[in-house]
Amino acid sequence: MALAFAQDTIGFATAPGWVTTTVALPDPLQANDQVAWASNVGFAAGDAPGRWPQQTVPGLPPHGIVIVASLADVVDDPSSYPDRTLPLSLSDGYFLARGYEGQPAANVSLQLIYAHVNGKYVLIQVFFGDLEPSADMLVAADAQLGRLIVPA
Repeated sequence: MALAFAQDTIGFATAPGWVTTTVALPDPLQANDQVAWASNVGFAAGDAPGRWPQQTVPGLPPHGIVIVASLADVVDDPSSYPDRTLPLSLSDGYFLARGYEGQPAANVSLQLIYAHVNGKYVLIQVFFGDLEPSADMLVAADAQLGRLIVPA
């Protein structure tokens, strides 16, 4: 399934029930980096474009999902990013439920996916508002990952 995306940036195709945004990271050391967010809950007011969803993620309700996809042309360790093709899926990564570094809240679990796609390095962080996401949450997150667009 081919998806059209107007910009030469990482992003998510629109889908009912999801909100998305794409921004360049503000740090001048990361000038080539971009980040896209997708969430099945609204973004917190303090998480304006140009920032990380640092208020939305810790406040996730039990059914909440936030996907953060960051893109870089260059990374320190390219071998950590296996070659993949779109669409990416949760099975391309690994799951962390408790006690992981930077855990934003006690109820927030994380799926990490590292991939080299279309000549770009992509890190996907899928945050769930539950330590044991339901099958419906996993299906919803996989469907949204299927809408990820990585520029060539």
